[in-house]
Amino acid sequence: MTWRVAVLVGDPLRTPGDALARPVTGAMEGITPWSRQVEVEGGTRLTQQLAGQDGLPAGAVLVTPAGELPYELLLHAVLLTAEEGVARGGLLRALRNVFRQAAEWDVRVLVLPLLGAGVGQLSLEEAAEVLADALSELDGHAADLEIRIPTAGPTEAGVVRQTLARSFPGRVGVQASPEPASPRAASSGEEGA
Repeated sequence: MTWRVAVLVGDPLRTPGDALARPVTGAMEGITPWSRQVEVEGGTRLTQQLAGQDGLPAGAVLVTPAGELPYELLLHAVLLTAEEGVARGGLLRALRNVFRQAAEWDVRVLVLPLLGAGVGQLSLEEAAEVLADALSELDGHAADLEIRIPTAGPTEAGVVRQTLARSFPGRVGVQASPEPASPRAASSGEEGA
């Protein structure tokens, strides 16, 4: 697989791409504010598709249409279950499955926020290291993939960029932050998660 990474500061729900990966519990509930917002903005059809999905193990990935979100697909990556907290092993399994599903669904541009980092989860550095481990397994696959990593701010972007650039010089770039979703949203004072 020929792949490249673009790290940017921005809202995952406003970063253009074909598919969005989101961190969830085994019951398909978002575990970050923006991943919970997916359930709201995705609409009723998405909510119905996720209803009844429960008991998935850490590392599993469920693929659904994106509902009313501006993506073709959502890749719901299970990072937290009643039996297992967010851990390096579960995160690595989830990332492997995200990349596997992206290849199977012919995703060309994957929006992949740094999964597994935050309060009660892994540190930024640990989550970025696990992402680097998962990316190292992509070489040799058939399809091309652009991975856009929206981050919450310059500190997170710097950690992700440095960690990935150490392992993959020449494959990690910086992308300008996406423009606001619409002139109406920008003028009404709404902000991203």
